[in-house]
Amino acid sequence: GTHGTAKTLHGLNRAIRRGLENTKIQALLTAIAMNLKKSAIATFLIHRTPAGRCARWTPLPAT
Repeated sequence: GTHGTAKTLHGLNRAIRRGLENTKIQALLTAIAMNLKKSAIATFLIHRTPAGRCARWTPLPAT
C-alpha cells in the first residue's frame, strides 16, 4: 500500500530530524514526491497511447 511504498522506496521508515513538526514536514514532502512521481508516470503513459492525450479521457459507452 501507500504506507509501505513510502517506507521502503521513499525513506519514511525513519525520521531524518527530531520533533513532531519536522516529522510532519518529512511526511508531507514524501507524499508530494509520491504524487509527483505518480503524475509523471500517468503523463508518460498518456503520451504513449496511439491516440495521444484524448485516449485517456474517452468516455465509456452507455450500458
